[in-house]
Amino acid sequence: MRRNRLILSPTKIRIYLECPLKYRFVYVERVGRYYQRPKSFYSFGASLHTAIQCFHERGGAATQTPGDLVEHLDRRWISAGYESPDDELRYREEARQLARDYFDAAAKREAKPILVEKPLYRDMESFTLMGRIDRIDEWPSGELEIIDYKSGRTDVTPADILDDLAMGIYQILTRHRFPGRQILSTIHCLRTGVQATVEFPDGYVEEVICSTQAIAESIFSRSWDEPPKPNWEEKCEACDFAELCEKSLRR
Repeated sequence: MRRNRLILSPTKIRIYLECPLKYRFVYVERVGRYYQRPKSFYSFGASLHTAIQCFHERGGAATQTPGDLVEHLDRRWISAGYESPDDELRYREEARQLARDYFDAAAKREAKPILVEKPLYRDMESFTLMGRIDRIDEWPSGELEIIDYKSGRTDVTPADILDDLAMGIYQILTRHRFPGRQILSTIHCLRTGVQATVEFPDGYVEEVICSTQAIAESIFSRSWDEPPKPNWEEKCEACDFAELCEKSLRR
């Protein structure tokens, strides 16, 4: 793997830390499309994300109605991965209600989105760090707020955000894009409306930079010609690559 071609994102880092063999299948051999199965929770979250993106790109609550947001959702609904039509309908109705709740919260905010679903990049010399941020808002007082939607979780604390590698990476990228600005980080649980917001201390951000550099070096130093050992865990049973993993290790 050539150093000047490596792009690391929160998803790629998460998969590498979860299991280097899975990383090999997805990003080195690139066989994920043959083995990864549709999952309802991915479809549910992606449908909400794209609907909210369209809602904000078209002016948000200032120009849209709750019905508009629900219509964006219906037009972009992903049906893959649900157990049955009834199962899908139940989740679709839940998503419609979440869209209405989201509109109500958005209509009350004084902060205005300045970036929506925007990929940001930073050259880290030996690799490029990339992250697609759900939303960045600007408050009248000048602070910027990184907002990450979570469609699966129901609760979040400030400590959760400080421990979240992806949120740390978003801080690195946003600070690079907007130097000198005060930047807050928020996780928004779409199912409950619960949110938590923190301001990362400089020391935390430096630790995340060191962590990503160490992970990049670990990826560089591996010989990907031979399959690495998987991280055997209980969740291996649900992994899309379980069968391929066993075959790979028997070679």
